[in-house]
Amino acid sequence: MMNRITMMTRGILTDLTFQDALELDALPSIAGSALTMVSTDIETAALGLEDMHEIWANILQLGLSIWLLELRISWACVAPVMIAFGELHRILCRDVTDVKHIVSVIVSSALSPWMSGLMKTWNEAIQTRLGSTLDTLNQIKQIKLLSQADRMLSYTQSLRTLEVRASARWRGVLSIVVICCKSGDVSLSFLDLLLSAEY
Repeated sequence: MMNRITMMTRGILTDLTFQDALELDALPSIAGSALTMVSTDIETAALGLEDMHEIWANILQLGLSIWLLELRISWACVAPVMIAFGELHRILCRDVTDVKHIVSVIVSSALSPWMSGLMKTWNEAIQTRLGSTLDTLNQIKQIKLLSQADRMLSYTQSLRTLEVRASARWRGVLSIVVICCKSGDVSLSFLDLLLSAEY
């Protein structure tokens, strides 16, 4: 169902963007630059929509799960809820074994402001490359007449290289955040074993 909603949202946003671009009373280069970021912006909006959907769905799923447990095991359904809140309390009280969770939150919070700037740089690089490609395609006849096709090809490739470098910076920071968030569940679980071992 989420894929259907995401695809409908993408279709609607793409259609609205192209309709507005066709109605612009501006130069073709301005209309073209309005369309250069369509795919990137729509993809970002779709990811945000998916995250928003996950939030309300998880809350609904939690309530439904507790209710179904109550139907099967009556008042004993309180035990799993208490265990979950006990784990939450243990994390919030900064138990020694949960240092990994605190570290992952601190690292993620520290790197989050950089991510928006890196994403903006990447989007600007995409816009520059697509704008240049659009201009090249609009003037392809003149470029071929002047024998500048190879020069424009190398220029476009250099813009693509800059775009990939900008995306690599953003993806690198994203990878660090994901590793820090997942390491609390996977790679640092040996810390629990070491700290809980009795000598």
